[in-house]
Amino acid sequence: LAALLGQPPPGELGELRALASRCHGHPFALAVAGVHLAANPHRSPADLITRLNTDHSATLALHVDEASMGGILEMSYDDLDADAARLYRLLAVHPGAEFTADPLAAALDQPVADVEQGLTRLADAHLVTAVAAGRFRQHDLPREHAQALAEQHDDTSVRRAALRSMIEWYLRRTAAADMAINPRSRRFSPVYEQLDTEPFSNVEHALNWFALERSNVLASQYLAAEQGWDGLVFQLAEAVWNPLRPSYFADDLVQTQQLGIVSAQHCKHILEAVFLTRLGFGESNRAHHGAAITA
Repeated sequence: LAALLGQPPPGELGELRALASRCHGHPFALAVAGVHLAANPHRSPADLITRLNTDHSATLALHVDEASMGGILEMSYDDLDADAARLYRLLAVHPGAEFTADPLAAALDQPVADVEQGLTRLADAHLVTAVAAGRFRQHDLPREHAQALAEQHDDTSVRRAALRSMIEWYLRRTAAADMAINPRSRRFSPVYEQLDTEPFSNVEHALNWFALERSNVLASQYLAAEQGWDGLVFQLAEAVWNPLRPSYFADDLVQTQQLGIVSAQHCKHILEAVFLTRLGFGESNRAHHGAAITA
């Protein structure tokens, strides 16, 4: 705390020790508390301790031994402007814990540059962490906190629409990667009609993007299946085929094609037969030859 705040007045050293104790020495809580005090010089460590001791609403979604963390997060959230607060709550809906601004911008219907500025604001508040240029990650505790706030402030229909927008973004981008990797394959999904393939200049670029986003894309398909969005599920099953094959993630190949089969059956889509064939390929790669023959 002292390192974050510079040399504190001698009279505040005891208050800083008390605040550190109240945060249970949690490094993340201490970092957020230090940033909060630095950004709000009119508040003292004693003010934060009082808030942590009296504001229990901030900790409802967190475990008892993380109560101090909830209070610190609530104070950081209270300091956000309306746009940054909305963005923070949106992160609770994103399919994965790591992200760029692009899918969030699609959900918010805002320019990517504006969302990047919002993510920088959240990083400054220690509510997300920058892991690479333009790429961020949210710690489990802020994610739980954001989920509780989203459920409190945003209607279910709003959260559901935001999730669908992000899944659709991942579908379009994965389909573009698929086309860059193998432009000659025959495609059947509607997403390939008038698809913008400009994001990827070559095969390596597309494969590198998918390697970074694989967990988000797979989570998108799973969440789409959970929501009953069969059209998105079977299109993702087709789109991931070429990006997944070079990586030899056979389990992922099998799981994505299994989900695709069920959704294609629901939609009576021709891709059911394609997915059955690809499921056999995936099972063979797992050395499950009996399952491959059955598929």
